[in-house]
Amino acid sequence: MSMSASRSLGTTAARSFTALWLLALLIAGGACNGQGAAPAQPGTTSPGTNDPPTQTEAVFDGDAAFALLEAQCDFGPRVPGTEAHRKCGDWLLEKLAEYCDEAYAQEFTHVSTRAFPGQSFEMRNLVGIIEPAGGAADDAREVVLLAHWDSRPFADHDPDPTKRDEPVLGANDGASGVAGCLEIARALSVERPPTRVIVLLTDGEDFGVSEPTLSEYFLGAKHFVRNLGDLDPKRGILLDMIGDDTLELGRERYSYNADPALVERIWAKAAELGYGDVFGDTTYTVSDDHVPLIQAGIPTVDLIDWRPEVTRTYWHTTFDTPDRCSPDSLQAVGDVVLAVLREGI
Repeated sequence: MSMSASRSLGTTAARSFTALWLLALLIAGGACNGQGAAPAQPGTTSPGTNDPPTQTEAVFDGDAAFALLEAQCDFGPRVPGTEAHRKCGDWLLEKLAEYCDEAYAQEFTHVSTRAFPGQSFEMRNLVGIIEPAGGAADDAREVVLLAHWDSRPFADHDPDPTKRDEPVLGANDGASGVAGCLEIARALSVERPPTRVIVLLTDGEDFGVSEPTLSEYFLGAKHFVRNLGDLDPKRGILLDMIGDDTLELGRERYSYNADPALVERIWAKAAELGYGDVFGDTTYTVSDDHVPLIQAGIPTVDLIDWRPEVTRTYWHTTFDTPDRCSPDSLQAVGDVVLAVLREGI
């Protein structure tokens, strides 16, 4: 067989193979994009990439929220003034920009008086705006969904006295609420709410030391209400310490006094969705980020697990780690809050 004949036969075979390959694609319903590869379908990844599937569902995903909790903790303790705090803040702002119509940082400087006397700290609230169904409207009613993204500078409640100067990772106390807010924001970006939602991640919530006036706590919430600008929220929901793997929320008294109708509506929605065991019958009083908002005339409900025999056994300790949290707990709170926001508050 001559070289020329061999080449001719190879070309023919190649053409036959190509024709059969194209026919197989047509039979299978496949099509080629400009690069000669089948286009990726929504919610899938292209071969050879490591990107996770794109989330397009309008429902809350507890596993996705838990991944957001872990991602925050991967930065380390998010204590103001640290590199972990700066990097995590940048990442959170990127997530808000991904899920919201508008995202920005509300920067402020805090000069410490008690925790670190005389030292200056750069802090920032992270704000995302989700426009209602039908698009932006000047007269749209606004609600605020908030959580704090900083973690505590020192584990002053740790059972080991030698660890009480160590920073707290803040998986439940901080990261769980932020994870819930971000996943709710993602779901709302897919199916819009009837009201404008302000997603507020506050800084400096857990900065202070225990003293009667709590003057160095809730710094970001205080800054927010003093600098509302064009924002005009009429109601709010605060998520804090919602990740505990045996979660049970109680009716918080400041919240109930400020907006009993919203508290009862949340609890009724929880019962309707089958989460009556998570939204329990206990009551307690907690000073938290909702207090500055209430004082500023924005009734805000704090969803927090404040049981002394459970969450407070590792609150403000080095044991506040992701292994004490659960996707199921995030799922319960996320489902309920998302449903209430979708109905409009």
